[in-house]
Amino acid sequence: MKALLAASAAIVLAGCAPSTVLELKDEATPVEFTTEKPYQRVFKDLKGELDRCIFGGFLMASARVDAQLYPDLGEGEIAVRYNNMGDKSVFLLVEVLDQSQSTLVTAYPSTFGLWDQSGEQVRQFLLNDVPFCD
Repeated sequence: MKALLAASAAIVLAGCAPSTVLELKDEATPVEFTTEKPYQRVFKDLKGELDRCIFGGFLMASARVDAQLYPDLGEGEIAVRYNNMGDKSVFLLVEVLDQSQSTLVTAYPSTFGLWDQSGEQVRQFLLNDVPFCD
């Protein structure tokens, strides 16, 4: 019974998370860093890691990783979203930008729950090969 109450509370509270990328960008403290890896490699590695870690859902909520690469612009965008009974909340946004000799990565983590550490987790994964999840 306690598990059901905890799950219900988590689903209700997910409605407090930012619903759009613009809302997330307004409220998040960005984590910005550069890496010597090419932007397409950074995009591929991070998307693969997030796909491995973020899966499925609980009861009526489902998680997914949305990713779009724009080769003609030299940039990509990866977002982790939850669809909670019609409310689509964004918990993490990562922008990847080609800078010819390096890649600029900007992560916008939600301040909701454990997601506030996700920007630093992105940095640790891309710079130090520390898994995003275990």
